Amino acid sequence: MRIVVGLDDEPASRTALDWVVAQPFAADAALTLVTSFDLLVSDVEQDAARLESEAARVRGSLPGGSVATALADGSIPEVLRRWAEDADLLVIGSRATTLRREALTGSLAERLAAVASVPVVVVPERFDAHPGDVVAGVAEDDSSDDAVEFAARLAEAQGLPLRLVHVWDRTPPATDPVSLYLSVPESQREAHEAHLRAVVDRVAAAHPGLELVGQLQEGRPPSAFQAPGRGIALLVIGTHRRGPIAAWVLGSVARALLADGGEAVCVVPPGSLG
Repeated sequence: MRIVVGLDDEPASRTALDWVVAQPFAADAALTLVTSFDLLVSDVEQDAARLESEAARVRGSLPGGSVATALADGSIPEVLRRWAEDADLLVIGSRATTLRREALTGSLAERLAAVASVPVVVVPERFDAHPGDVVAGVAEDDSSDDAVEFAARLAEAQGLPLRLVHVWDRTPPATDPVSLYLSVPESQREAHEAHLRAVVDRVAAAHPGLELVGQLQEGRPPSAFQAPGRGIALLVIGTHRRGPIAAWVLGSVARALLADGGEAVCVVPPGSLG
């Protein structure tokens, strides 16, 4: 696997790099650590020294892997997007409280996840690694198909359970319990159940050895992806890329999950698996 990791001088990017190093697939991966700079405001020598220091640290942890570095002139989103074009995965840190030029903030994470041609993992600065499932969101259309397949491959490779979550919401809301019940006929829930079951069956057929469970959840993300007694190792979601404007904008679910900042989130654009 070819992985590009975005680095700057913020703790969030170091957390993202630590996340990569902790993944089983990193043991024999080809990593490229990328830092962008601006000749007008950056201390290029300091950036290069930090980059090499982090590379040396990773090489000590992953003796069987390949670790390269790249220092490129340009904006963070454009540099990382360009370097990730030939990769299988882009990993960045997210700190939503700072808007310094060097920081990979929440807004920049959204931009990268929206324009990258490969899956993008966004690791929040306060991320705390813990055992759990790989969780994939199942959309009502085909926009999550690649995300579900990516999550299945990842869970299978790492020996983790895969939990497929399909979230639906009662609309329109009503204050009267009777009218609320009547506004959501049983057939609507059955349709969502059938859709989720079809996706679970498809994944089970393609990955017969995978521990797999479907979860139909009423509510709204991000809390709807939680399950009692089960943690989340990585949350994988798809996004729409339809039209020249939509290609630069994440969906509301993706934005809400990235803004929540509690879990590592992987955004998988359609067509990114080849």
